[in-house]
Amino acid sequence: MSIRRIGNTKTLPPNPKWVELPRSDGDRSQWPKNTERVVDHEGCVNFMRPIDIDEAVSITWRVAAGKMIAQTLKLDGKCARCDE
Repeated sequence: MSIRRIGNTKTLPPNPKWVELPRSDGDRSQWPKNTERVVDHEGCVNFMRPIDIDEAVSITWRVAAGKMIAQTLKLDGKCARCDE
């Protein structure tokens, strides 16, 4: 069984530049249904939980995605966390 631990000390870089993406997460009927934490008879847990926009895992994803978007679009400015 694997365990994924994500710290909760992530913060956005100072004065981030925002890129608005005119897309959605799609049709909510297609979203995961296994959102309740249930432990099976073997002690395994397999569920997904929505995360808040300011949780560490969300910030990590947003910074990484933003870095790749900035590089792809050749946007001005230096990435505050490009060396991480």
